[in-house]
Amino acid sequence: MASPPPTSRRTTSRPSAISSGTSRRTWTTLTDNRGPNTTTLTFTPGFRTYVGWNLYWFGGVELPVTQPKPFDYQVLTELLMPF
Repeated sequence: MASPPPTSRRTTSRPSAISSGTSRRTWTTLTDNRGPNTTTLTFTPGFRTYVGWNLYWFGGVELPVTQPKPFDYQVLTELLMPF
């Protein structure tokens, strides 16, 4: 059976909120550069309507507002039946 690929992690030590001498908390952060290195902020104006028979229909258009834009827009829709 193949083992999963190794991930590189950076470990840093920071003092805990209540310090008692050498008491320290360890934090780890992934640093293997997976995924985009940016944060995207989007707005999604949309609607919600009651269809009948206990069904709701949702829809919207997702619009990114930060650069670089990963897409121009995305149309989202959902049909919901609560139970």
